[in-house]
Amino acid sequence: MRRLAATILTTGLLLGAGLTACGDQGSATSAGEVVVGHSSDDVTGDSSFVLLPTGRIDLTVGDPTEELTEEQVGDAPRAPDGGSFLPVSWAHDPFGESGVPIGVIGAEPQEAQVTLVVGETRADLGSPYRVVGDTGTADTGVSTMYVAVDQAPDDVGDVSFEVTYDGLTQTVSPSTGDRDAGAAAPLYDEPTIGVEAPCTSEGFATPRVQPDMSCVVNAPQRTPYLPGHGWAEEGRTFVLVSAFFTVDSVEVGGTSSDVGEVTPRLTLDGAEPLPPDGRYGVPALSPGAASGTWAFDVDGEGPGDLAIALDCLLDGGGDVTLEQTVPVG
Repeated sequence: MRRLAATILTTGLLLGAGLTACGDQGSATSAGEVVVGHSSDDVTGDSSFVLLPTGRIDLTVGDPTEELTEEQVGDAPRAPDGGSFLPVSWAHDPFGESGVPIGVIGAEPQEAQVTLVVGETRADLGSPYRVVGDTGTADTGVSTMYVAVDQAPDDVGDVSFEVTYDGLTQTVSPSTGDRDAGAAAPLYDEPTIGVEAPCTSEGFATPRVQPDMSCVVNAPQRTPYLPGHGWAEEGRTFVLVSAFFTVDSVEVGGTSSDVGEVTPRLTLDGAEPLPPDGRYGVPALSPGAASGTWAFDVDGEGPGDLAIALDCLLDGGGDVTLEQTVPVG
């Protein structure tokens, strides 16, 4: 897509994709050019929002105007012949409502790409935030812009935003609130309150094997996005499961033995966990204990049943496997 030039009229403000110095004082603009306004400007009008793995972006479009003032942009350029400027403001809240677990939001963030669409005009606004390090985001310092369009103020029709994150584009209309979110749609679902799975010591026992242990399986977290894996496919979802196991001893055939190493193996609705990547699927092991978070790619209606197998190495020699299936849906 053609990169659209923009006029930067605030000192030191050369931020955001597609925002480059352009034009002389009072020069005419072309449709799609973006003039950066003062951060103190207040744009009122139609608003909507988009949810991303990096939080919430609020987008506002104000009433079109035929000219800009020095109070708005300093050295004010002219609108295209017969055209106008469309005021736009945005705000990014990294802790805004989102269906993505906090641990996912804080991992490997990427910049968003926001495009304003007015008829045949497409204006590349860049991202309302920048990525800091491996886990953080920060404001760019740009909050208000004026987009040059060919239409006169009374002729500006439908306006929409396209917001792209890691290859997925959501489209939203600020005037109607209509949104095409695609694979990101689960982010807008009402949050559900999960509960711990009923993982009991008795559930691992058999007539021959009696363990002395504790087991905690936290409520699963569903997410349509997972860093390193991207967006879930249609009809699928990612599920994160955190679990903690402590096995003090196991009595086998009347003989009790302390437990040294415990290695957990988990499947969810028959699905193996995603390959270990340092965040998920790599349990922390200590004598007689194991804990970790596992990620699964399962049917969008899930999760259902978590099958747990604990391979226990006995101090006196030999090993035993403890097994239990618990509902987590």
